[in-house]
Amino acid sequence: MTLPKCMVPWTHIEVCTTGFTRPCAEFNRDLVDDNGNKFDLNDPDTDLNTVWHSNDIKRIRQAFLDGKQLPECSKCWQQEQQGLLSRRQRELDAHGKHLKNCVSTHANNPILLDVKLGIKCNLQCKICNSEYSNNWIKDEKDIFGQVINVQDGKDWTDHSVNWQHIKDVSKDLEALYLSGGETLMLPNTIDLLQHLVDIDVAKNIWLKIHTNGTVRISDKMLEVFKCFKAVRLMYSIDDIGNRFEYQRPPTSWGKVESNFLQAMQHTWLDLRITYTVSLLNCLSGTEFTQWCNDIGFPLKYVEVNFLRHPIYYELGILSKSQKDLLISHMGNTDIDQQVVKYMDTQYYASPKNTDWRINSQKDLDNLRRYVILSIDNRKNLDLHSVSPVIAELINGERYLGNQ
Repeated sequence: MTLPKCMVPWTHIEVCTTGFTRPCAEFNRDLVDDNGNKFDLNDPDTDLNTVWHSNDIKRIRQAFLDGKQLPECSKCWQQEQQGLLSRRQRELDAHGKHLKNCVSTHANNPILLDVKLGIKCNLQCKICNSEYSNNWIKDEKDIFGQVINVQDGKDWTDHSVNWQHIKDVSKDLEALYLSGGETLMLPNTIDLLQHLVDIDVAKNIWLKIHTNGTVRISDKMLEVFKCFKAVRLMYSIDDIGNRFEYQRPPTSWGKVESNFLQAMQHTWLDLRITYTVSLLNCLSGTEFTQWCNDIGFPLKYVEVNFLRHPIYYELGILSKSQKDLLISHMGNTDIDQQVVKYMDTQYYASPKNTDWRINSQKDLDNLRRYVILSIDNRKNLDLHSVSPVIAELINGERYLGNQ
């Protein structure tokens, strides 16, 4: 019998910030019930156990058993074609021992939960939106005339029953991923982790937590973390200094840097930096690399990934001349080389996008300019003062001077 090429539908489940669910974060649609309606944890009649045994996820498992490459999994297939390590490959490396159990559409309890803990956040990062931060809601209404988050007004983490549902499916966990929002702001986060300690399963779980770095690791957190098999803290740090503050308002770079240095003192913690490359920080590789060297943080623990949405900050959709301008200002660090490779390998036949009503490169450039100018004027920010080359690409030398 041939085993499936991907084991994720048998072992993982993702809860999105919206309360919708997916087999994993790379799968490009939400799971649905027998009527085609999305499973929604804001609905009191929906729980993770129902999702896990639904016909939709069983159909996905059957497709892999049949050797099919689902279009919903295109991100993994494309990454592998480009020589990049995909989520599918990473999970096979980490949890491959479970592949032998992927023989039917039935699955035992999930061994990995990837839980996005709602939209409560203390920042309004430029590359974010209201699906991940409630601080974006007002500005989206003013700038776009609507809120991007289709679940506006709802937050599945407000319902205590959902936290219980997570606990109910956690007894066989080997890995737990928590992100947000800002994960460490929520009291229920530590409550959930303490529950896993109390039922004596934390010792079996590899815990991964994403944070924006604004919350200092407390003694209470450290006490709970030590009960887990291993703990990886993923700090979202995409830049340094005033560029970091421009991209992630209203944060203080000094505060985030201090919190990160404090976490580095606990050498038993597995610290990583998630460095998400977008148009706004694509020229920062050299200075970011120097900062890592200065504080003694190994570059091998910097995980570089590339922004896909919102599309006006996505590097792959830029025109050739725009890419050439950026490449001419890049250094030769490993991060710079990864950025160049990404721009060289990502190609869009057309920038058309119905969601954003884009029909041409000019439409895309106008949207990008409109969004950046609108936000900067509201927040009293100035892209030209922190990244003049990028400001020139967006709006020529006139960036904010006479707009």
